Amino acid sequence: MKPTAPWHHHRWPWIILLMMASSLGGTLLMVGLSLYGGDGLVNDHYYEAGLGINRNLEREHLAKALQLGARLRIEGSQVQLTLSGQSLPPTLQLSLLSPTLPDQDTHLQLAPTGLPGHYQGKLPHAVGGRRLVELLGEHGPATWRLLEEHSLVPGQPITLGQQPLAGELRAP
Repeated sequence: MKPTAPWHHHRWPWIILLMMASSLGGTLLMVGLSLYGGDGLVNDHYYEAGLGINRNLEREHLAKALQLGARLRIEGSQVQLTLSGQSLPPTLQLSLLSPTLPDQDTHLQLAPTGLPGHYQGKLPHAVGGRRLVELLGEHGPATWRLLEEHSLVPGQPITLGQQPLAGELRAP
């Protein structure tokens, strides 16, 4: 009878142990990421947010009915906006929202310059890159909204109100 070598002298037990150890290490890594990693894109109140889509579309439908359009220009910290349409509120609320990083969102109030439909404001810090541009205004008791996604480039104008409404079914 031929003597056999002990198990630790063979290669296959080590390969099997290595596969089990890497599986355990990967599992521990995923558990650690899930416990300590942030969920910046997850909304805790997803049901209420889903119900709010109709209210949001009502504001956009009001803006469309009032034939609103805006031309926005950002130069340095200065923001200039020209509003056209059937509504000229005393102030406007402009939000430049990051699609993925809520801590980089910027909100500011635009005041009239004295010329009809012209508004201006000052940014607290420089803003650039891809943003959701949201413009809110009052028309009587109702609020209207222009919301579009744009890439912000300093000095380059942005036109709001010409894209189809987000979330609305389009005809084929």
